[in-house]
Amino acid sequence: MKTVGACIIAKNEAALIGRMLESVKWCDQIVVVDTGSQDRTVEIAQAYGAEVHLDFVWCDDFSLCQNHAKAKMRTSWIISIDCDEILLSSEQEVRSAVEQANEVVRVTMVAEGDAKNEFGFGRIFRNIPEIFWCQPIHKHLNVPGEGERVGNVRIQYGWSPAHALDPDRSLRMLEQTVSTEENPTRNLYYLGREYLYKQRY
Repeated sequence: MKTVGACIIAKNEAALIGRMLESVKWCDQIVVVDTGSQDRTVEIAQAYGAEVHLDFVWCDDFSLCQNHAKAKMRTSWIISIDCDEILLSSEQEVRSAVEQANEVVRVTMVAEGDAKNEFGFGRIFRNIPEIFWCQPIHKHLNVPGEGERVGNVRIQYGWSPAHALDPDRSLRMLEQTVSTEENPTRNLYYLGREYLYKQRY
């Protein structure tokens, strides 16, 4: 039987981490890598039976942190989920999709408060060394495409109040990433979007 675990990175997410963990509490393993919370994030995660690790020093690189967390997973399949998200699908729906998939399950990401705003994204994947996260920001798996269209797994995404503690983080990370990439087309788009948000026309 394929086992399924939830893999999470967190920092100062006490306001939201509980509802997210409630949605994945059935998982065979829950790993939370905390990168320096100063609120009750760790305490709440432990109350849900999560394995909490404090051994990653944040360095403005989401994929590096996600891969660090992935290395702690023992399940055959992994759900990567953020603290401001909720797994909308049941355990049965997730396990059914995993049984049908080869490597990566396409998950339908649904915006909180706007059910019509959705897109496909690979968020459930086999726990093998050949599959890993790429990009310091707006991370994605190294597998082409958005995942295999099996089952109907849905995750609701929102906005975390923790973002307000470092409001320039995305801009800072994107400027750094674009300055070092040989072909930064993808991240130039995201950087332009950040400039738009901040009215830096």
